[in-house]
Amino acid sequence: MGSASTVLPVPELRERIKQRIAKLDVECQKLLHNDMRPVEVALLVMLHQKHSDEITLYSAQKGWKWDENSLLSEYKKRLNDLNRKCDKYDLAFTRIKAVKYVR
Repeated sequence: MGSASTVLPVPELRERIKQRIAKLDVECQKLLHNDMRPVEVALLVMLHQKHSDEITLYSAQKGWKWDENSLLSEYKKRLNDLNRKCDKYDLAFTRIKAVKYVR
């Protein structure tokens, strides 16, 4: 009496990875727009690679599921964090320029 395997057979695994990567690509396409800033493009590429790697790594486990909206929510959160940091930098830079101008 052996225990049931928790790893998928290779053909089924390949198909599962292809389907999940296709869903990931669709999610990325929803975020694309014509006037993306370089930081947005870099963030999207980085997150696509991260999620693609996770899908490839964990898809062999029968019980693992990829949350289809995880890339979108992570992208929005990280972009907001980056924008906040940029706003703080811009504000500090403006203050420095103002102080130099007053002198």
